[in-house]
Amino acid sequence: MSPAVALLRTMRPHQWVKNGFVLAPLVFSRHLTSFEYGWRAALAALCFCALSGAVYAYNDVVDVEADRAHPHKRNRPIAAGHLSEAAAKRGIKDVLDLSLDQIAGIQEIFSLFGNLANSTKQMAKEQY
Repeated sequence: MSPAVALLRTMRPHQWVKNGFVLAPLVFSRHLTSFEYGWRAALAALCFCALSGAVYAYNDVVDVEADRAHPHKRNRPIAAGHLSEAAAKRGIKDVLDLSLDQIAGIQEIFSLFGNLANSTKQMAKEQY
């Protein structure tokens, strides 16, 4: 098993379905077909998946000895030796860096639109 596949398995993508709840507001706000809202929600869902995956991987690094003794958890990539703890830590760092950068980017976009909206409101008040 390649390190990339082992890291992905360690991040437990089968658990990511739960992060789909981030998309629920699109349905309830009736913005499901809006590109503006859709791409932000999709990016948020991807960030949630990456962050939760990093937490799963971190947990596996911390609990590696206990997992090796467990009848089911011993088959996880780190416990089974398919992914070294060092490689997992590097992967966790990279995933966190990427995810947090994206979240910061979303925040910057919201701030930019917020500042633009406030400036527009202020100009409208001054003109009228």
